[in-house]
Amino acid sequence: MSDSHDSFTVALPSLDMPIRPPHTRQTLILLVGLPGSGKSTFANSLVAAWPHTYTRINQDDLGSRQVCEDTVQHVLSTSSACPVIDRCNFDHRQRKTWIELARHFSVPVDALVMMADERTCRDRIMARTDHPTNVGGVGGVEVLERFVESYKPPRWMGRYNAASEGIQRLGRVWPVEGEWTPDQLIKVMHGLRWTEDANLSGRGRQNILQGRHHPSAQGMREYSSSSTSVQSGVSWAQMAGKRPNEL
Repeated sequence: MSDSHDSFTVALPSLDMPIRPPHTRQTLILLVGLPGSGKSTFANSLVAAWPHTYTRINQDDLGSRQVCEDTVQHVLSTSSACPVIDRCNFDHRQRKTWIELARHFSVPVDALVMMADERTCRDRIMARTDHPTNVGGVGGVEVLERFVESYKPPRWMGRYNAASEGIQRLGRVWPVEGEWTPDQLIKVMHGLRWTEDANLSGRGRQNILQGRHHPSAQGMREYSSSSTSVQSGVSWAQMAGKRPNEL
């Protein structure tokens, strides 16, 4: 008769268990930053770490802003993935399109502002070779300078603050050396702070994240009445000679 211990094995946890994604409920991720600030690197890292959770939306890859809008609508209506809007989104009018799409599908918006300064962006652009956006070298720096003039990222307070735009959480992304690791990405997401418009009780915030409540549309109504219409976007490759407000 064999020893009963011979047939007993202990299952040890795998050291390669996947890290849980920072978003467990569908959310629109809105990246905001100058050319060369690291938006695409950050977005690609999110998708690489959690391909079933995040979908990158990039105008230079898709060809036009209308195609980007159609793709976001498709993602929000047919899946549980979080669209990551990989564009400059340099002022409230550029961000409005994506925020209104999220509102239509009752999906919260997390905005992440890339904190690379102008000098860092310039150095990165000068070092680029065969970049998908064709924004490199001296010509790329000229594009950067035009965007610096019109750059108005969302803020926690003041005019055009994140809450009045319809953004539920706002965070910052500081530059890192090399590729983003999952741990670094999670740290960024954990740094998201609720905006004034979402300054609710714990239950109220949980309702937003679970899709049972969406903040007031008052801010968006104000923008709708005061803002001029924004033309269809162009890719970086088409940017030469255009000012940012012509996007």
